[in-house]
Amino acid sequence: MRALPEESWRSSANGTTAVVRATWVTGSLNSVFYSTTLPKSPSSAAQARLFLDQVREQLDPGVFENARLLLSELVANAVEHVAEEGELEVRIALEEGALRVEVLDPGPGFVPPQRQAGSDRGWGLHFTDRLASRWAADFEGRARVWFELSLSES
Repeated sequence: MRALPEESWRSSANGTTAVVRATWVTGSLNSVFYSTTLPKSPSSAAQARLFLDQVREQLDPGVFENARLLLSELVANAVEHVAEEGELEVRIALEEGALRVEVLDPGPGFVPPQRQAGSDRGWGLHFTDRLASRWAADFEGRARVWFELSLSES
């Protein structure tokens, strides 16, 4: 179990555990962080979308819908393409000016391939590249794909 800062607390909902950390500055929300683990299962994309609902009220509807689409795609990719057994972790950070969403899986990581023209596959990372302000695939002890959406754009 990870140590949590004083301003953090644990919450359990729908069988998952979320680590939630919020910082308030002069009466307004400065940052918030949520994390949950999900099984590597076809139902996990839907569970991840429900988990994202925790920040719905703080987001412009267009930003929220883009985040739902990209999160669904990244979780579905992890379920479909990662051969290793283990859980997925979804992290959501809402900070000044940006929403950051990360999907971590037990795989060894990968170099994002170019989408092949005319193929019906590879749309998840293509959408991520088109909609996200920033995104990357990297390795943090586990494979991680993350994206950021600017809160000032819809």
